[in-house]
Amino acid sequence: MSLKVGCPRCASPVIRSAAGWECLDHGRVEPLWRPKEVSYDAFADHLRASTAVPTYLPWPLSPGWQVTDFACVGAEPEKSSATMTCCSGTSALDGPVDVLVVTEEPGVGLGARIAGTGAPDPGADVHAGQPAVRVRIERQLGYKMAKYLRRIELVDDFSQLHRGKGSYWADHGYDWYAGI
Repeated sequence: MSLKVGCPRCASPVIRSAAGWECLDHGRVEPLWRPKEVSYDAFADHLRASTAVPTYLPWPLSPGWQVTDFACVGAEPEKSSATMTCCSGTSALDGPVDVLVVTEEPGVGLGARIAGTGAPDPGADVHAGQPAVRVRIERQLGYKMAKYLRRIELVDDFSQLHRGKGSYWADHGYDWYAGI
C-alpha cells in the first residue's frame, strides 16, 4: 500500500499494538492514512481503504487544477470513519485556491485538526447520521458562504441580529450578489 500512517488528531506518529493503533498524545485512535506522494495509484489505494465513508472530489477538475492531498481514517476499509480530499488550482476571480473537503463521523478529530481550531473534537455530542439540514447558498462567493451551521433561528426582523441588518456581511456593507 502506498499510504503512510499517522494520528488523525495531531501530527504525531501512531504505533500498532495488540489493542489497536495508539498515538503518544491521544491514546487509542483509528489511524490516518495519507499518501507518501500524490499519484493515481495512491488515490486508488485511498479509495480502497475508505469504502465506508464517501470521498468527495470535484469533477471534472478545470484545466490547471489537480488533486494535491487526500487521506482516510480507519483500521479497516469497511470500518473507515473519515476522508479528506484537497484540490488546488487557480480561479480567474480569486487567484490561487485550495478546496478541502472533510467527511467524518463524530469524534474522529480530523476536521478539527485540519481547521486548526485548537479545540477538541465535539465527538458524540454532534448529531450522528444524516444531516438534519442541507444548506445550498447560490449566488454567494466562497468567502461569504456558510462554512459551519450551528443553529437556525427564525425571526420576524433583523433589528436584533448582529448590528441590525441580519448578518456579519450585511452589517459590513457586502451585497448579496458580492458586487458582481
